[in-house]
Amino acid sequence: MQRFEVGERILILPKFAKLFPNKSGLVKSIRPDPLRPMFNEYTIGFPDGSTANLFEFQILEDDPKSQTVFAFLAYDSHQQATASQGRGQPSDRNVILQTQTLDIDMRIHAGKTQVAIMGQVLERGTARFLKGVDVILMKENVVISSTITDNVGTFAFRVSASGIVNLQITDGGNLLRILGSFSI
Repeated sequence: MQRFEVGERILILPKFAKLFPNKSGLVKSIRPDPLRPMFNEYTIGFPDGSTANLFEFQILEDDPKSQTVFAFLAYDSHQQATASQGRGQPSDRNVILQTQTLDIDMRIHAGKTQVAIMGQVLERGTARFLKGVDVILMKENVVISSTITDNVGTFAFRVSASGIVNLQITDGGNLLRILGSFSI
């Protein structure tokens, strides 16, 4: 069964969005895969008149009532690692995703079977934290775990996942959805 219908607005996940002329579009047609729904194929029409085919795991619902902003990787301590690091266990990893107005600061600790992610969402250039917002961790478009930020904007996940994951933060009060990608 397909997740989207013809005429429905979709949003392309950040990991794939750079491959297409726009980050959102309309479903024009559907070619379902009866055995593997994640491979349902959707023809998407973009505002410039072009079309492209995307699989179900590459897209999300686009809520027209909310503004969707992509958070980009601003810092990854593993990418900044120097050759001077010695042997032994790697230290925790720091990752920062940014929008024009927000920082999402995360510390990632990889254990033997699970990854612990501790993060905080705050406004850039201020001391204001985003309290009580929904934070969802996804592998492609499948929810792995979800939580709500506390009174100082922090969130935590303990998951058994690897590779590139998507982080979705939804601030219903401001009708804002933030999407970012990073690897664990």
